[in-house]
Amino acid sequence: MNGPAPEASDNRKFRLSIFQRRVIKLMLFHFALVFISFPIVMSTLAPYDDEGYVMMTLRTFIDGAPLYSSTHTQYGPAYYFLSGALHSVFGLPLNQDWVRLKTIVFWCTSTVLCYAVLRRLCVAEPLRTITALLFHVHLNKLSLEPGHPQEWILVLSMLTIWFVTGSSRSRWAMAAGCVGLIGMIKLNCGAVMAIPLILEAFVASRDESSNPVEKSKNPCFGILSYRSALIAVLFTGSMVAFVISCLAILSGTRLHDLAWGLVGQHRRFTIEFYHSIPLNRFALVLAVAAIISCLPVFRRYRNRVFLGIGIVAYAGAVLTILNDFWRPLMHGLESRGATSWLVLAGPAMLPLLWVRTRKHLPSPMVFLVSLVCLAPAIAYPTPGTQLSLATAFAWIPMAICLQQSILAQSPTVAPRALVRSAGIVTLLILAMSVTPWIRWAINEPLIGEGVRLMRLDPPLAKKENAVTQAILDTNSAYLTFDGHNHNRFYFRTGLRPLTSANPTFWPRMLTDAEQSRLIERIRECNSMCVVIPSESDALAGGYASLVRREMHRSVSKRLVVDDWQVGSNHFD
Repeated sequence: MNGPAPEASDNRKFRLSIFQRRVIKLMLFHFALVFISFPIVMSTLAPYDDEGYVMMTLRTFIDGAPLYSSTHTQYGPAYYFLSGALHSVFGLPLNQDWVRLKTIVFWCTSTVLCYAVLRRLCVAEPLRTITALLFHVHLNKLSLEPGHPQEWILVLSMLTIWFVTGSSRSRWAMAAGCVGLIGMIKLNCGAVMAIPLILEAFVASRDESSNPVEKSKNPCFGILSYRSALIAVLFTGSMVAFVISCLAILSGTRLHDLAWGLVGQHRRFTIEFYHSIPLNRFALVLAVAAIISCLPVFRRYRNRVFLGIGIVAYAGAVLTILNDFWRPLMHGLESRGATSWLVLAGPAMLPLLWVRTRKHLPSPMVFLVSLVCLAPAIAYPTPGTQLSLATAFAWIPMAICLQQSILAQSPTVAPRALVRSAGIVTLLILAMSVTPWIRWAINEPLIGEGVRLMRLDPPLAKKENAVTQAILDTNSAYLTFDGHNHNRFYFRTGLRPLTSANPTFWPRMLTDAEQSRLIERIRECNSMCVVIPSESDALAGGYASLVRREMHRSVSKRLVVDDWQVGSNHFD
């Protein structure tokens, strides 16, 4: 009667010890991700101020200014409802420190989701750890544009992949809901995610309909599954878009303005912001090596040459991304890491869609490979930072192909080699993360509100602090910029903008109505500070000449701060 009790107690202790090990491992993994992210995010400042611009649009929206008609923005309403709710529900202050901490959370969450997806796809533990860490390092360009809508797009995209790789029947609706939100943040990003999702729903339902067990249970299973999957995807995605549109209209956005904000305004970007996707010869070599290394999976034969080629391709990407991780970030258009190669990784793996052995590969391969092929379109119309984010998805199918190739060549040696490789890559990444920490520690802190955690390179920090102090010394109530809006100074100084339309390169982007409103506010304001950056004339390019002339005419006194001018009509 009492015999089994000690054994049950031992089993409970054993299960608890496994749970404890998993918790400790998860905590160490999260610590490593934060350790990598924090100094990069808190010591990077791009020459263009997308961070301040997005913060300003979010603040004017929260204050009640309708999107597009009053709040000038290139992004869809879903971003403003999601971010507005996040700041309202949790009471997060809208300043640079908290926005950057939020970026770290989004960055780490995306990596955890990548790890979880790889786990669902049965990728070996060492390989999924390596891939997740490479995925994390690959996303370091997030630090150039903290608070940007691309953070939500990234997390929602990873959630979509996570749902698709699951087995629940509700996965189609959940994935489509995420895609609907992505589309209402940036329309082309939603299309890039929707096409692979529809393809996967079709292929998965056809696979289920050919299952004899399911057919014996329900002869109509195939038709019903096919229809229900597509209905779930199309209906849920459409409903999410419809609800967001209704919320936008209820918040004061007119239907015409909503259509213009989501679609119409982006037609001009191909002229003003277009840059070609960077490629290089080394990227082409790695792409060819990736194709060759996948051949054993296709043909079911062993040859250690293919194993070596696959390792070279993967190691080349690792070394490239680690080498670039060593250097500080400067600009979103800078070509870094394995981005150029991963642009080609999707087409390189495209044959996986047609091989007859597809049933031996993870079921969502159609979704993953088609997503990787289409993902560079997320960067339209300009590659920049979003190209790095879009190509990060390629690490997932590449890890699957590498595992299949390694196991096909050497199923006994591979586990030990993977464990050692995971340890080496992890130590290299953590060791190289010490450099950003040293850089952050020796950098100079900033003055102003909400920048206690930020530290920048001393020459840049001195200039930022000098401009901040000069603006404060004018004792003005309002602040405006000529040529290039550096919106971050609104949050550091507490001064208000003249209007709710404050895009970064405003002379090229403001509509005629927005320019007229700005001229009116300049003429009636008697407590205004005007900052004239050195690049104003070059960036303005002759646009908005009437506004700029009125802005310069109203300034009575000027101070020179480095190569900037700080003027005011209200110096004490």
